[in-house]
Amino acid sequence: MWVASFRNAQVFLDGEVRTLGAQSLNDIPMSVMSVINQGGGFSANADRSRVDLIRNGTTYHLNVDDLIRRGRNPLDIYLQPGDLVRVASREDSGVYVMGEVNKPATILPMRNGLLTLSQAISDSGSRRFR
Repeated sequence: MWVASFRNAQVFLDGEVRTLGAQSLNDIPMSVMSVINQGGGFSANADRSRVDLIRNGTTYHLNVDDLIRRGRNPLDIYLQPGDLVRVASREDSGVYVMGEVNKPATILPMRNGLLTLSQAISDSGSRRFR
């Protein structure tokens, strides 16, 4: 038996996932979430609001939780050969609170890409004055 064709199409997975590297594509379409799941899923430090799909030099910013909230299924975003999927770290988009708080200059991670001023002050241990 002879091999009629050899398909070596790949996408690449980087960032806050359990297993980084190339993932092979086949005839079955693969979504952004499928490649993340094949890479072992999001790591504990992953920022689900900052998933980048890089295709032909163009970066598409995806907020997985926001897509779901708006009724858009992230499984419907399909990959093409050569795509790069990068999952950012929550620490890369942290917030610092300075001044009269119990834990000044401690990095506070965003929650689903958001953090209100009151949440930041509360998480930093706001001080009560007597």
